[in-house]
Amino acid sequence: MTTLNRTQIESSYTRDIFDQNDVFTPFLEQVIVKFENKIKEEINSLPSFHIDEDSVLQSILKSYKKKIKEVSDKTIIFEFHETFEELDPQNNRKYYDAFSKDLQDKSFMNSLFHKYPVLHTNINQIERQYLHNCLAILKRFQSDYMELEDNHENTIGKLLSISMDLGDTHCGGNTVAKLECEHTVLMYKPRSLQADKLYEEITSFFNKKSTVGIQTVNTLDKGSYGWQSYVPHLDLQTKKDGHLYYKRLGMQLAFIYMFHGSDFHYENIIAHESSPVIIDLETLFQPSMNLEGTGSKTKHLIDRINETVYKSLFLSHSTSPEDTDMNNYYGLSNVEGQQYPEERILHEGTDEICVKTQTAEMDKGTNLPVFQDEVQNIFGYEVDFLEGFEEVYLFFLQYQEEITDILEDFPNFPLRLVMRPTYVYTNYLKALRHPKYQVSFQERDRVLSFLKDSYTSFKAFQGLIPHELEDLQNQDVPYFYTYFKSYEVFNSQGDIINQNIIENSPMQEVMDRIHSLSLEGLRYQIQLINMSLTSSFNNTDAPSTSFETNHKYSIPHSYENIIEKETEAIWRERLEANDMIQWLSLSANPNGNIVAGPISFGFYDGLAGIAYYLAAYSKQYQADKYHSAVKQCTETLHQMLPNSILKNNLSAYYGISSYAYYMEKLYEMGMTTEEEIRNNHTKYIKTVQSQLIDTHTNDFIGGLAGTLKVLTTLCKNHQTPELVETAHYVYSQLKARIIVNEDETMYWLSDSFPNTVLAGFSHGLTGICYALSEYATIVDNPIRREIADIITKTLAYEDKLYEPEEKNWQDNRSNDKAFSAPLWCHGAAGILLGRVKIHENIGDLCTVNHIEDALSTTLKQGYNNQQGNSLCHGILGNIDILLEVSQKPSLKAHREEIEQTIETWVHQFWESMIRQGWHSGIRGDYSSVGFMLGKTGQLYTLLRLNNPSLPSVLLLD
Repeated sequence: MTTLNRTQIESSYTRDIFDQNDVFTPFLEQVIVKFENKIKEEINSLPSFHIDEDSVLQSILKSYKKKIKEVSDKTIIFEFHETFEELDPQNNRKYYDAFSKDLQDKSFMNSLFHKYPVLHTNINQIERQYLHNCLAILKRFQSDYMELEDNHENTIGKLLSISMDLGDTHCGGNTVAKLECEHTVLMYKPRSLQADKLYEEITSFFNKKSTVGIQTVNTLDKGSYGWQSYVPHLDLQTKKDGHLYYKRLGMQLAFIYMFHGSDFHYENIIAHESSPVIIDLETLFQPSMNLEGTGSKTKHLIDRINETVYKSLFLSHSTSPEDTDMNNYYGLSNVEGQQYPEERILHEGTDEICVKTQTAEMDKGTNLPVFQDEVQNIFGYEVDFLEGFEEVYLFFLQYQEEITDILEDFPNFPLRLVMRPTYVYTNYLKALRHPKYQVSFQERDRVLSFLKDSYTSFKAFQGLIPHELEDLQNQDVPYFYTYFKSYEVFNSQGDIINQNIIENSPMQEVMDRIHSLSLEGLRYQIQLINMSLTSSFNNTDAPSTSFETNHKYSIPHSYENIIEKETEAIWRERLEANDMIQWLSLSANPNGNIVAGPISFGFYDGLAGIAYYLAAYSKQYQADKYHSAVKQCTETLHQMLPNSILKNNLSAYYGISSYAYYMEKLYEMGMTTEEEIRNNHTKYIKTVQSQLIDTHTNDFIGGLAGTLKVLTTLCKNHQTPELVETAHYVYSQLKARIIVNEDETMYWLSDSFPNTVLAGFSHGLTGICYALSEYATIVDNPIRREIADIITKTLAYEDKLYEPEEKNWQDNRSNDKAFSAPLWCHGAAGILLGRVKIHENIGDLCTVNHIEDALSTTLKQGYNNQQGNSLCHGILGNIDILLEVSQKPSLKAHREEIEQTIETWVHQFWESMIRQGWHSGIRGDYSSVGFMLGKTGQLYTLLRLNNPSLPSVLLLD
């Protein structure tokens, strides 16, 4: 084997570009020297003015080395481990040094490339592309030099370095590059920058009308490429400047919303003192796309979401019900400390060298302002952000004609189309770097063919896939584009793709949006922003005093008006897609995070709760429009349920029992047929019986107690043997889980807090006892007495948690509070509700203590909680509870006081509505439409005030 002397393959440039993180440098040296000889020759042939040739060459080689390492490191390390079987305990560099020596031999390199032909092809392709693209940048810099100086109104000086690959590659390895000159820094972008110029022109028009202008990037467009100023991240001068920063960022969001922008994640925003600067406007003016490819105007849920501010990716949100794959890299995200998987080379320079995926933490991003080394999250600046958004929205509303004139007069220009999320493509490209895909072109193409299996229902993608595959085979992220005033689609080679993908030109869609603006539309977008900020806030450790987003809109002046107007507003906010109906709201996803986005099927914060409210409203006011709406909601529920990850969950509020309860309420209102309800019962019984043993939760809101209550209601209405038998199975399972104390008192452990017993209704012992008391009303005496005994002994255990001085029950949750506020979910109000109903159901067969104490605590403290107005844990829930117990014989002596309290609380609620609008059940939220946490549940209580015969959902009546 002939070995070349290192000096034969090194130059002064290559020696200076390596560092301790490089592995198997002889391989890199041979590849880089080959490229170096070519690029050096080409640079020497250029005029020397404006370029420091040595410095520029050095920088190009560093970028090239980084690119070669990306595509080759894993394969070279893999091949190295094929050369030996066992480590030498005496020398941990034995085989590493030998392999490095082999790599200096050209014949060995040839055999290596023969074994890995895909790698060889990729490296040759990178060499050609780098050579072409670097020279293009250098030539364009020289030819545009005078224009660049004029554009910057400053001396540029000589070019010192070029940093390549500052983004994804497209169209033959083209990518963003950073050029450092003697007196300034430039960004080279290999695309038309006319979109940026249009953005600059309209924001300049806005700046003349506003007292707070926004900053854009200094741009020189040259047609197929362009130059922009480099914008550095600069800290705030004062903390107070954060208010100005976030107001401007809200303004930027409004512009991006108006211009149908997408994919504005955290890397596209630079915090430059008090000015947020958007540095990549490539994905502005994204048109609606008909991915069916049939000319059909069918809209999917994602299309409807993309008609809102959520399309921008400024804001955290989900795109489908029960989405657990949340994006943490949205525009407002604080990425500092966020964990992510990263491939790393370990044990460099030894025989144990390997590539492993490890958890890494992100540094500070550049998108958020920093003051004294501390990232300033949006929490505390939310009002500024919303005010900025509102100001720009109203600007577009006021100057519609002037803005559309600018759009029409602006020259036509190309626009990139985002067909799939970019990460889909980049994940493929990363996966293809694995050594097993470097051996065979057929194996590489087999992996890429998996693209054909995605989006199979979208016919347009079947026509796009060949073009995607071609770009990916060239190591590029696939690229498609159209023109601002056209609707033809082109691939990366400039060929027209006739797939009927775009229905209207991007310009027309922007103009349609501008002409459709309204105050009602502004209100809705503000609500969506509020929900997203609320979800982010509630998923962080931010202090509870630092969040305020409430925007004040006119509130109707009577109960009837608020019920009518808000019901109509909720109906207008629906999303109709592909014959289904949805709302964007806050809800808890299966991971336990609060998310803003389309909702699941359940009653608690999902579609069933909203539909039930519309059904109750329709019934009470004979509103036929909402009667048909309920049918549409029910059909959507039928379609959602089989695909839900909660379809086998037995919860009466967010699982299958909530669906059974919803259908039963429709049956009672005459909105579904006997046949439909029988079919529903059959499926429900089957699910309960199959999931009973595996359901480990017992409480009322999420477990067997709520399921037993729903089954009891069904038995009362239908009395079929199958329902009765299933209810008994559930009762038997619940009874089997009782824990008997030494003093013969009984309890169930909490479902949420290990080795803890909770008092209360939805999560505690009173709620379970209430469900048992309801079941006792449909069974014979022996079981009825057995149930009464269980309830007596369970309530006796719960009363051990009662503190006479406080007239309240201890709160055993790990929340640093000795006693809960009186609420339905925890505390005296729920205990009052449950115990009054237990006494009504069982009578003297069991002992029910402290009803009047629970009432006293509820009346005194029931309006003072800081958790909003929701049914679950808010003022309207407590009003609903008092409304339910006010007519019970056991509280006859207190009826007048209860009714006066209801009247007072309703008046106070009304005043708070006028003062601050909706205040729902999640900190900071005033927008959600969910039943137990949002608007529809509060409106339902207002309905009950007018018509107390409506059933209490807190009791699942």
